[in-house]
Amino acid sequence: MSRHKRVRAGSIVVLKCKADNQTTIRWYLNSTLPLDNDANRGVYVISYVDESEATSHLQLSDVSRRHNGRYSCRSLQDASDNDTIVLTVRDNRQGDLFTMSSVNNA
Repeated sequence: MSRHKRVRAGSIVVLKCKADNQTTIRWYLNSTLPLDNDANRGVYVISYVDESEATSHLQLSDVSRRHNGRYSCRSLQDASDNDTIVLTVRDNRQGDLFTMSSVNNA
């Protein structure tokens, strides 16, 4: 199942990931190194763990072409369990919108 959401250039996009256990969740862009906070790129990761689950939010501020790619979240406890969001950014000079698709790779 996939879902599509459109946001305008300059918007803030927040992606959320949950795991049903106390674990660390990491975010990846195009399956490469984990994403960390990077104010210069408008990338912020907020994670927390309570007694029954772990939750992580990836916030992308001032969305533009630099945010193109496949974002995935993975539980470090079970690396095969992940979810993927594909963010496609188009030129907004004509007022085009950004498209996000969700693809479950679990």
